[in-house]
Amino acid sequence: SGAMRASGGGEGDDTALGAAVADAAELPAAEWDRWAADQLPALGTAFETSVIEALCAVGRAGPPSGCLSPMTRPPLLSYQSDAQQEGSLLTPGLAWLCALTLGPADAGEPRSWRCLYSSAAQGQALSRFSTFVGGYTGPTLLVARCAPLSDKGEEEGVVFGAFVDSAWKPTDKYFGGAGCALLQLAPAFHVHRPTGISRNFAFFNLPADRAATFRARGGAQLPEGVAFGGQLGTFRLRLDDDLSRLSWLHSDTTYAPHESRRLAEGARRVAAVEVWGCGREQDQAAQLALQRRREADAAKAGSLTLETRKKMAGGDAATRFVLSAAGAHDFKGEELKASEERLARERGHE
Repeated sequence: SGAMRASGGGEGDDTALGAAVADAAELPAAEWDRWAADQLPALGTAFETSVIEALCAVGRAGPPSGCLSPMTRPPLLSYQSDAQQEGSLLTPGLAWLCALTLGPADAGEPRSWRCLYSSAAQGQALSRFSTFVGGYTGPTLLVARCAPLSDKGEEEGVVFGAFVDSAWKPTDKYFGGAGCALLQLAPAFHVHRPTGISRNFAFFNLPADRAATFRARGGAQLPEGVAFGGQLGTFRLRLDDDLSRLSWLHSDTTYAPHESRRLAEGARRVAAVEVWGCGREQDQAAQLALQRRREADAAKAGSLTLETRKKMAGGDAATRFVLSAAGAHDFKGEELKASEERLARERGHE
C-alpha cells in the first residue's frame, strides 16, 4: 500500500487506491509480492522510477525531464467534454491502476487514453457503441457501472472492466488474445487474467443482418451483445443487446476466478458504460481517418436515387454490401418512407 501511494496515485483518488489494496491488506508479507506481480505487474518498475525521480530532484526545483516516467503518475485522460469528465466512470486514479495492470503499450510507448464511447453522451445502445468504437485499431478498456443487487445483500454498485487487446469487430466467433483481462474496479479491485485453458476472450455480435444470415442458413441465432469468456450463451460477463443489463458468472475456463471475494452471480441493471482507447496515438489517428471517410461517403450517399435506396433497404445482404462498398449507405425505415412520400407529392403536382 505504501509503495503504491509513493508511486503517484493522484489526489482525490484515495477510494480507488483503497479498493486496489483491499485484497493485499490481509495477505502475509510473503504473498504480497506474488499478488502485486499478478495484479499490478508494472508497480515495481513505477516505484523504482519514482525513487530515481526523487533522487534526481535533490538540489533541483523539479526532476529532470529525462527522469520522468508516465508509469509513476496518473495518465492524462482525454474526455469528450467537460460535462463528461465530471461524471466519468474512469477517474485518473483508476486509470493509473489500470495502467499499472496493463503496462506500457507496444515497444514501451506510453498509452494514449481517450474516451471513445460514453453512454451518457452518445446514448446507451449497441449500435451507438459500435459506431463510436469501430475503427479504433488499438486496445481498449470497457467500463460498466451497475446498480447493486440489494436482494443479494449488496449495498453499493459494482464497476466492472474488460481490457480487449485488439480492435473490436462484429463476428460470429470469439476474438482477442492473451492480453485480454476482466477487472473489478469497485468496490474492490481485482484483475481476472487468462488461465491459458480456453481462448474465448471477447465476443461482439450486432443484431439484424448477422442474426438473419444465420437463420437463413438454418443455424441457431447467435447471442447479441458484448461478452467475455464462458461459452456462447453462457458467458462469464455479458452486456445485452441494448447495454441495459450485465450478467456475471463467478468462473469459467478462460479467465481466473477470485476465490477470496466472490461477487453475486446474476443479471444487474447497467447505469452507464464507457469505452476508452488506450493504445498509441497512431490508433487514434487511424480511427479519425476512418470517420472522415465515412462522412465523405455520407455526403456522397445523399445524391442516391430513391430506386437505389429501395434496393439497399430491401435487397439481400450481398446487394447491400456491394452498394455500401461503392459509397452508398443503408437507408431504411422512416427515411425511405419520407422519400417515397416526397416523390409521390412531386408527381401529383406534375
